[in-house]
Amino acid sequence: MGELLCFSLAYMNVGLAQDASIEYTVQKFNQEKAFQGSVLVSKQSKIIYRGAVGHADIEKQLDNKSNSKYLIGPLTKSFTAVMTLQGIEYGELTVLESIDSQFPELKLNNLSAVTLHHLLSNTSGIRDFVPKQKKNQTATDALLAGIRKAKFDSLPGARERNCNACYMLLAHLLEHKTQTPFNELLKTLILTPLNMKNTYSYTDPDKKTGRSLSYQNKLFGGLIPKEEPNLHLATGALDLISTVDDLYLFASGLINEQLLSNTMQTSMWNVMTGSGEFGLAYGVRLVEMPDGSKAQVFGGEMTGASAVILRSDIHQIVIVILSNVGDPVMDLAMELFTLTQTR
Repeated sequence: MGELLCFSLAYMNVGLAQDASIEYTVQKFNQEKAFQGSVLVSKQSKIIYRGAVGHADIEKQLDNKSNSKYLIGPLTKSFTAVMTLQGIEYGELTVLESIDSQFPELKLNNLSAVTLHHLLSNTSGIRDFVPKQKKNQTATDALLAGIRKAKFDSLPGARERNCNACYMLLAHLLEHKTQTPFNELLKTLILTPLNMKNTYSYTDPDKKTGRSLSYQNKLFGGLIPKEEPNLHLATGALDLISTVDDLYLFASGLINEQLLSNTMQTSMWNVMTGSGEFGLAYGVRLVEMPDGSKAQVFGGEMTGASAVILRSDIHQIVIVILSNVGDPVMDLAMELFTLTQTR
């Protein structure tokens, strides 16, 4: 009995030590690399760490918390990609469907050759741009006007290049196809089924407060407020706000096939660019981990915000990192993966 008790205590201490090592690593990145934000780590469907460092509002001395809300920027594209693939899985859309099938006004030059596959995989060739909305012009009309005038860096399918405007176009295409506002469609297809109560659009008029403010690192240390870009026309590409727990629900919803079948999910990251190399795929990218395995990584960084979901199916690990500083957080994600893998 005594030996069993000692073994149990030793086992508990190993677990506590592991959690402490994750906490130590997060604090180290805060001290040495000015990381601030919230972190969630899960293994075998159990959350083993949830914490936060840094400030949500430096001026008011408000700290980030594990349930703080952050602008998730490029990770928005993963939601748009999933919703588009849901339409394909339901038979409402096809991946090779030309964009001018939904918007006849785009039957121009190279635009007629651009398909949903090109938009999803960032291989449309369209040079990214920021839409400009005129008075009395709808967001869709402003975007389509910009698309018609957009320059091409390459022919569709020839090369991969990040295109926020392409994901905005996907969002408007979904709206047009379903005759439903994108944010309502998002609630119906993803947020409500997964009980994601703390995810919403930057444009939501009822939820303007209560999230971590954006900052940038100064050249010689310290943080200064960072003015955020105007995201009112960035629907489907950069506009969502969320928490680490909600994004964990999103990752779990994919793992459990609540959003897409595994067959359709495999198509998200088994996409090859025209050069024959694996690229950003459909709202996700494959990353080689330190042990040689592959993990799916959702997200990236933008002005004043970084957001990453790292999903390793082989190790049953999910890591969610949100930051209100626009610096890359993959170094932290990699270190946390190595710690969690050996747990």
